[in-house]
Amino acid sequence: MKQIVIDGYHVEVGPAEPYFASTLERRLVLLNQCCEEIAAAIRRHVDDVGSVRVVRDSRDVCSFCGCDWTELSEEYNGGCCDEDCAAEDQRDEVAQ
Repeated sequence: MKQIVIDGYHVEVGPAEPYFASTLERRLVLLNQCCEEIAAAIRRHVDDVGSVRVVRDSRDVCSFCGCDWTELSEEYNGGCCDEDCAAEDQRDEVAQ
């Protein structure tokens, strides 16, 4: 039977969501700036901190249509769009 054993603790801090950002790119810039400011403030004002770092969240998507990547292959996403299928067909033709 599975058992959960607690082996430590850490603190996670996240920024407030910049709801006023007009584009995804602007939102990401504002989030990064806010995270850097929070990290600097923690380094400056908080004692007994082992480390502070800004971590970027990411996800894999199809470069053609933006769908989430669901396959183990680095080149083919299971036919998520016409372009993905066409690229796979081209790879198959070259391999023959």
